[in-house]
Amino acid sequence: MILKKNIKNIHKESFYFFEKKIRSIKVYPINKTDKYNNYFSFMYFKYLKRLKNFYYTRNQSREEYDFYAKKFSKLSLDEFNFYVKKYASVLNYNYNKFTTKEIYPGCFCVEKNSKLTRYKD
Repeated sequence: MILKKNIKNIHKESFYFFEKKIRSIKVYPINKTDKYNNYFSFMYFKYLKRLKNFYYTRNQSREEYDFYAKKFSKLSLDEFNFYVKKYASVLNYNYNKFTTKEIYPGCFCVEKNSKLTRYKD
């Protein structure tokens, strides 16, 4: 009986079975503000990151250092904006509708300014 029902409904996509549950999920934000999102905290975390990088790269072999440098790249805001612009063009979104900012050193935030629109062909 159960097998017949599953075979009968197999033509439907998997989203069909989970749609009701997915739509019932409600996410409540705990905090709307971040107490560490200011200039002094940013500079503190920036220097802390530099100090940790210096400490961890000091006594490593060349191979370990190369691996560490590749794993923890020094991505800048300009380089991140380049990638956001590239992805926006591939997805046909207007890049000017987005704002990017560096919240913490190496941690970026992409937000949309207003209603997200696609280019018209």
